[in-house]
Amino acid sequence: MKYVEIHNWKEYEKKKEWLKAIELLQDEMAYNFLVAHNKYSDVKYDENSEVDRDVVYIYFLYAHDSNKKVVDKLKKIYYLMVANYSDCRINYEFCLINEEGIYTEKDQIKCLKDTINAKKKLIKVLKEL
Repeated sequence: MKYVEIHNWKEYEKKKEWLKAIELLQDEMAYNFLVAHNKYSDVKYDENSEVDRDVVYIYFLYAHDSNKKVVDKLKKIYYLMVANYSDCRINYEFCLINEEGIYTEKDQIKCLKDTINAKKKLIKVLKEL
């Protein structure tokens, strides 16, 4: 499978609008996760719906079939989603909320870099599908 870029998140990276860049990149990755899911699972979601893209954050729904089992073909991408993507998403949420003021611009940049690395891993796994 081929990774599809749907957002121009790099434009925001250039403007140093780290949170917006992260948001767009993570949404783009969610889109690609769902495209893979829809190709191999009998349970379908609308990858163009922001609401349905949130399924990627729900472990017991993403990459599962109607029997509630992880689809064999999607195991690698499922583990990537659980291990890397969800960590990036959690870090983004912390940076976004930042109630105590402890998440600095440096933390936002690190979160973006981690998300870019997760994207690279996703591209690699998608090529194998």
